[in-house]
Amino acid sequence: MRNLSSKLNLLMVAAALLFAGSARAQDVPATRSVGDTAAPATGPGSLASGMSPATRLTIGIDAAFQLPVGDLANQTGVGFAGLVRGEYKLLTKLSATMRAGYLYSLKTSWGGLKRSIDDIPIWLGAKYFITDWFYGGAELGVNMIKAYYHLEIPGDVAMDGTSRQEKIGGDVGAGVLLLRLVDARVQFQILNFGHASDTMALMFSVGYNFLVL
Repeated sequence: MRNLSSKLNLLMVAAALLFAGSARAQDVPATRSVGDTAAPATGPGSLASGMSPATRLTIGIDAAFQLPVGDLANQTGVGFAGLVRGEYKLLTKLSATMRAGYLYSLKTSWGGLKRSIDDIPIWLGAKYFITDWFYGGAELGVNMIKAYYHLEIPGDVAMDGTSRQEKIGGDVGAGVLLLRLVDARVQFQILNFGHASDTMALMFSVGYNFLVL
């Protein structure tokens, strides 16, 4: 009788273990084979999500449009930029970022004076994901600014001039990351902290992550 009771106990334990293992297996999403065209799973860590636990390094390129605000709009026209972007995940939702590139601005004119400001930015920053696909970000860095002017005086010789300066600036903004590949962002910029009220702008960028490791 004691042996029968012991065997029943062992069978009950084995059945409980098998049930637990089966339930656990059902909780694990099935892997997708190469070429599977089924819709990707959603949720944290999926391809449809911005956050992936396996992702550590991301390299991408951004195309950006800069709109001068306030006094900066009197010094330069709208700008167009190409940026190379690198990101390294520090924590599950926090990444360190770096962007560098070139921004070309159209000239603004007033009377006989035309002016523009081009920029070679080198920005270091951070990106924090509030949800799987929506994030906030901030950057700080050097703006290598080239200011250009062209002055025409009726009946006189036209004058051209340029100046180059390195200024410390920064930005804050927010963006979305879709399918871990498309990164769209809007940010408020200050190109020169020393003259913050004179160097404000809005930047809109769309990027593509061509390397995700």
